Amino acid sequence: MKTAAIIAVAGLASAAAAQSATVSLTHNDGDSTINVGETVTWTLSVAFTGGEVVSGVNMAVNGNNALGTSSDMTYTGTNGGNNGGTSNGAGIGFVNLTNSLFIEAFQGILADRANPLVIGTFDFTAGAEGVLTYSVDKGQSSSAFVSVAQSAFAETLFANPADVQISVQSLTIVPTPASAALLGLGGLVATRRRR
Repeated sequence: MKTAAIIAVAGLASAAAAQSATVSLTHNDGDSTINVGETVTWTLSVAFTGGEVVSGVNMAVNGNNALGTSSDMTYTGTNGGNNGGTSNGAGIGFVNLTNSLFIEAFQGILADRANPLVIGTFDFTAGAEGVLTYSVDKGQSSSAFVSVAQSAFAETLFANPADVQISVQSLTIVPTPASAALLGLGGLVATRRRR
């Protein structure tokens, strides 16, 4: 009997080790370079293994506010609702989403089983030159950073950002072509005056 119990515990440990989550923040600009004044759309998503759905997230997306501004986050449809995700300069404050198998089982409202699950999108408009990098951090509440549910009554909690893989693209912001041409003409004028 003890052997069977040890095998069962070992099986649970290997199943738990197979569970993982990856948070991605990507943009829709192919070469990762935009001009001042241009706008790109960013997408926040979570991919996972070892579960049925991403059942919850508790995040904040932080960026360099000196480089531009973002819109509020637009969410995908989930059965438990979401809140927060309002613009915070270049970033997005407190993203909180619920996508519950419990609600699905007892209220009949289907959970979104997409993998990866798109948490939401937001637009960023460049205001100055530089390299925009974001960090995806834990949000304001005490709930887990990412939760992945296996059933209505079982879920894996990834408590902190260090418990998951995080992949974030960067974006280089350059002057508008007209601004660069004016700078070049200014250099020519300055050179001619010296002669």
